[in-house]
Amino acid sequence: MKQKIHSAELSLSCGRPDQLPPPLEPEVALVGRSNVGKSSLINSLVNRKNLARKSNTPGKTRLVNFYRIELVCGGARRRLLLVDTPGYGYAQASRGERRRFDELMNAYLNARRSSLERVALVCDLRHPGKSADLEAWEWLTGLGYPLLAVATKADKLSKNARAKNLAAWSRALGTRPLEYSAAEGFGRDALWPLLLGI
Repeated sequence: MKQKIHSAELSLSCGRPDQLPPPLEPEVALVGRSNVGKSSLINSLVNRKNLARKSNTPGKTRLVNFYRIELVCGGARRRLLLVDTPGYGYAQASRGERRRFDELMNAYLNARRSSLERVALVCDLRHPGKSADLEAWEWLTGLGYPLLAVATKADKLSKNARAKNLAAWSRALGTRPLEYSAAEGFGRDALWPLLLGI
């Protein structure tokens, strides 16, 4: 489904639970491992190069970033906050950093936030069934939010390898992830309706 982005901006960055905004606007959260490509996914979705800052250092992002997006999709004008959460599974993070990450994520996701309409697990298509991703999926499933899975970096695999790994991810999660390539924009038109629930 085609979409037109009218505006996209970083609205707020939160490093502590008490900085989280009140639940007033529709939100969609992106959850995934460090270095899985969430920033590239966001930039691709809004056709911007540097809205979400990318880093070559895994675990660099330790904030919950709220991006306010206005777009037309399915013939209707829509607004939402696309929420980029800190990447999990970065082994070199200190114990204090991991504790702060857990507290922030629990405050955001475990509070049964009324404005949070769905959560997308962002996984790497090249590495199906990583334990950290499966644990995150199980945890998110228990929270009760509508879930979807997005498998990034599809452009880095051959067509046969993509099909094989997508089948493996589908078995592991119990649902078929949407293939996505931020480099090529592949999957954008299919993902926006899923994020918006239309």
